[in-house]
Parts: sequence; structure tokens; C-alpha cells
Amino acid sequence: MRYVPHSIKPVSGETALFDKITVHLESAEFWVAQNFTGSDLLNDIDALNPELVEALRLLVAAEALDRAVPSLDLVLTPNGFGVVNTNTVAAASKQRVDRLIGSLYENFISGLLPEKQYKSLMKKYSTEQDSLESQVSEIQEKLEQTKASSAHIGRFIRLIKKYKQPAELTKEMACELIDKIVVHEAVGKKPNRQQQVDIYYNFIGQFDLPLSEKEIAEARQKAEQEAAEKAKRKKNRQRESNVAHQAKAKAERWAANDGHKYPKRICEQCGKEFYPNSTGQRFCNTDCTKAHQQAEKEKKRFAEKGEHTFRQKVCKICGKPFWPSNGQEVLCSEECKTINRNQRQLAYYHRKQSGQKAGEAI
Repeated sequence: MRYVPHSIKPVSGETALFDKITVHLESAEFWVAQNFTGSDLLNDIDALNPELVEALRLLVAAEALDRAVPSLDLVLTPNGFGVVNTNTVAAASKQRVDRLIGSLYENFISGLLPEKQYKSLMKKYSTEQDSLESQVSEIQEKLEQTKASSAHIGRFIRLIKKYKQPAELTKEMACELIDKIVVHEAVGKKPNRQQQVDIYYNFIGQFDLPLSEKEIAEARQKAEQEAAEKAKRKKNRQRESNVAHQAKAKAERWAANDGHKYPKRICEQCGKEFYPNSTGQRFCNTDCTKAHQQAEKEKKRFAEKGEHTFRQKVCKICGKPFWPSNGQEVLCSEECKTINRNQRQLAYYHRKQSGQKAGEAI
């Protein structure tokens, strides 16, 4: 660990430097065993001279760092590879990733990198390379569009300066400034019919001049006024339509009734046909009305009294109902009349006796 330098400043949340070069330490040990010591001697390193052991360790660390240098400042972020710069991370360039993939392939071909580690790293680097190539093509396309748009805007500005203050709109001016005019299908009916017209200018296409706050407020106020006027016109049209419909229905009704307001009916009293003056009229004249009222009274009286002249009463003595023979009769029989007469005489006697006793006392 002491042979690994710490000059590269770590980024918060990033893997430590030693962990980054671990894969290269393994391949460096394999390289030292192939070219200098052999695998048996390297496995029994504790039996060697301490100075030789120190030298071999330093050689392994140096070889590992040499192989890891191309990717030491590269980190894999959620958005792709980035380059560590002090405490920040910037996006890695396509050329940098290409060089890293080339170095990885050379180490694998020369046998310095195991196949499993090569495939794992190659998968990450290939994905990043495809992403960078796609980004490069998109950026180049946008750059070309920007350059073309800038050139077109410049030509359009020169045209506008040419026709800065025209006295009238000429055919030549319209041909130079306007590319095409698109007229859409009309929507609505008169007087609220609307039709959209789009004007496409040469070099810049369709362009709508932004409105100021004052113009926006005026447009909003105008739209509200138009909406209110539209609602008012609709209400007036509805009222006029209702009046016309009522007049038509009235004329048809009068024509169907031979000039009368309501259709012919049959009088409920005399059975003759007549034209009523209202929807509630049931009789043809006042005589039929009075005759019907009298008949209704007789009918009601008969339901109450039957063949009797006076209404049924309740006897004041026995409490039984009876049919009186005159309007003054209040007793149902001779027995009740006798009882009533006796009660009255007895009451008279007691009053008289009370009066005499009061006179004697005085």
C-alpha cells in the first residue's frame, strides 16, 4: 500500500485509488512472474532476500500504476464516464474512452489481463462509447441546424432592412418575404365564424411577434367584450325565436277554432256546444252556472238530510240523534219532553224558595 501514491485528490463518494488499481496489481504480478521470477519463486517470496522482495514489490506497484494511469481519473457516473478534476467531475470525451478501450484490448491480447476482468471492463467501456457516439452525432446535427438558422436569420434581416418602411405591399415584396400562406378550414357560423391563417416567412418559417403586457391586457379585454356581446346576441335571438313561436302557435290555434281563442266545449249543465273565454270555463252562460250551483246545493242537502226538512240534531236529555219536525225542536220524544219539563219546574221551585228565605232574613 505504501508504494501507491496519493497525489490524486479523492472525490466524495468515489472509490479509493488503491481499490481502482487492484485489478492492475494482479496483472502486474502475473507479468513479473512471466518475465523475471517465475511463478514458483514468486509464491515463495518470504524465502527471498528482503532487499529483493522490496524491489519486486516496487516493480509490481510501478507496473500496475503504469497500466492504470489511462483510467485513474475516469469515474463511472449514472450519466456515463467522467473525468476527475480537483473536487468536481466533468464528462469524459469520446477520444479518451477510445484510448482506454485500446489499452484494455492490448493488455488482454498480451495476456496481462484475465479474460473475466477484460469482459467486465469491456462491457462498461463499450456502453459508454456507444452513448458518446450518439451524443456526438446529436450535437453535430444541432450545430449544423444552428449554423443554418443563423445564416437564414441574417438573410431575413437584410430583407427587412430593404423593406423597412414600405409605402404599400407589392407583389415583389410579398414574394421575397413570404414563403407560403396556409389557410385553415373555417369554424363556426356567421356572425361568429372564424378562420385561421398561418404565414410562413422565407428563411425563418412561421413567426409570431411576442405581445407586450399592454397588448395582452387589451386582447383579454376585447375577448371578454366579444364573449359578453355574443351571449347578449344569443339571448336576444332566443327571445325573438320564442316570441315568433308563440305568435305562430297562437295564429294556428285561432285558425283551428274559427277565430276563437280556445276550442269548442260542451256545457256541463245544458249539454250545448260553446266557445269558452278561458281554460276553466265549464258552462255556456250565467244561467247554467247558477243552475249547476243550485243543483249542487240540493245534492249536498239531500246527502245530509235525505227526505227530511231539517238537519239531524242530538237530544239534549238522552243524547240520541233524531230528526226534528221544526227548527226549534231539541227533544227527541215525549218522555224526554216530560223529563225536561219536570227538571225546569224543580229548578223554578228551588229558586223561589231561595228568594223567600233571603227576604225573611232582611
